[in-house]
Amino acid sequence: MSVSHVKVYCKSSSLEIKPQEKSRGIKIADSVHTPKRKQAFQQKGAVNRKQIRLRFAVILLMVLMATAWWQGSQASSPDEGGSGNMAQYDLTQLWKLSDSFIAGGASAADWSLRWQFQSNDSEAKNKLIAALFPDEKSRSIPKRVTNSGKTMTAYVTGLGQVSLHQDSEQAIQHGEATAQFVINWTSANAKAPLTELDLNNAAKKLEKIIETFSASADFSVKLQGKATKAAGQGNWEKLTSNAERVEYYDEGGSKSALYYTTQFQQYNWMPGGYKANLQIALHPLSNSEDKLLTIGLPVLTGEF
Repeated sequence: MSVSHVKVYCKSSSLEIKPQEKSRGIKIADSVHTPKRKQAFQQKGAVNRKQIRLRFAVILLMVLMATAWWQGSQASSPDEGGSGNMAQYDLTQLWKLSDSFIAGGASAADWSLRWQFQSNDSEAKNKLIAALFPDEKSRSIPKRVTNSGKTMTAYVTGLGQVSLHQDSEQAIQHGEATAQFVINWTSANAKAPLTELDLNNAAKKLEKIIETFSASADFSVKLQGKATKAAGQGNWEKLTSNAERVEYYDEGGSKSALYYTTQFQQYNWMPGGYKANLQIALHPLSNSEDKLLTIGLPVLTGEF
């Protein structure tokens, strides 16, 4: 039996299906539920968008955490090329280390910081004097001049005792006269007990001045104080971190040892072809059972 037309009634409206569309009648009938299906798709889409936003937030958080970790690692472990950063890092490590060696802790020791550098500026000496010893309240700072005018020392408010020394000899490099300078800072004659902040601030101020005259400077530290009981017994390896002893001297009461340790960033290559960056010396004090302990970074020199 042939059917020419089929009518499907849906509420008050009717849909007319032609013979060739009979096979699609179910699909058309299903279209009655389109609003529900649309709502389901919308809900599914909303869930997918929430998942995408959540994943994006997690990725962003991971990126921020990685950035914060990298910045922290940069601050705690300076680049090889940043001598100023290396000096600050090593000073912090040395302050911690000296607490175990010096009776009364790091603040009880006498500290000396030393920079040696070169400058081809013909007016470098006068400029350094003006930068290191500025006038206070329109008055020139009292300075002590020694070594036939080669060394100048003064106590600078907010900085401490500073000395400037210029070698008399000038080397010729690349056709230019280059003068060599030494700046030394010491905590001696300080008007208040030394703190780690005082030490680091002094180093930062002097490094900033030096950077205007030279791209690099050799930095070294010396500190002295009464040895703790453990340090006075010479058990220094137990008080240092990952230290390898490369030299040792014992001259009947006075002892000295040279170490290389990864605890510090800078180091010196020694004539024997090995690295060293920490020297410890112990000397008995006359008429006393106490012993004087001296620590040098990277090594002790007679030029302090």
